[in-house]
Amino acid sequence: MENKLSSVRFLPWVGKNYKNGGVFNKRILVVGESHYCGQCDRKECEEHFYHCGRNYTEYTILKHLNDTLEKGGKTYTTFERALVGGVPDEEIKRAIWNSIAFYNYLQYALEKPRMKGEDSAYDAAEKPFFQVLDELKPELIIVWSAGGRDSLYEKMPQERWIHCDNIDDRQIPNGKFILSDKSEVPTLFIMHPSSSRYSWKYWYKVIKEFGLGATVRY
Repeated sequence: MENKLSSVRFLPWVGKNYKNGGVFNKRILVVGESHYCGQCDRKECEEHFYHCGRNYTEYTILKHLNDTLEKGGKTYTTFERALVGGVPDEEIKRAIWNSIAFYNYLQYALEKPRMKGEDSAYDAAEKPFFQVLDELKPELIIVWSAGGRDSLYEKMPQERWIHCDNIDDRQIPNGKFILSDKSEVPTLFIMHPSSSRYSWKYWYKVIKEFGLGATVRY
């Protein structure tokens, strides 16, 4: 996979059951905005492609699965609940992440949460993003950014994109990205799980309406 993702600095996490859809019976790609690292020199990080490690995303998810994240773990935990409509136990938690792929859009780490990258960084992220789409061929994309000024929704490419009407007049942006084989992938933008206004119960209903019916049972 690495050779086909030559422009991607941070390779996506791909669960071992992603190809067959796992517990969701559907290939789901989740897209975050960026990694955070206050220890790297920005110039050095950009110039030396492998400085932070191409497997940093995988490393981050594995830390979450092993409950060793020092901070930020709540983001992943609240998102899990929005996928299955409840608080997962350890077995279900692992089943979720083994069923999905996860990718951060920006290809360099920001210094701290709530920061935004420069416009040029979002432009530079387009080619890697489409490489990921064409390689993983998702059947559903869920992006952590529910719209608004300077949100990831506003920063992502308009190329190979079909905008659809907001869901039920709730101003929830969605549409379809077009893969290189011309297939169209439904894409939903949800509020970032780290937001204080985020409600996993609300977003579970939205995601389910959008076409995800988890087979997980409690």
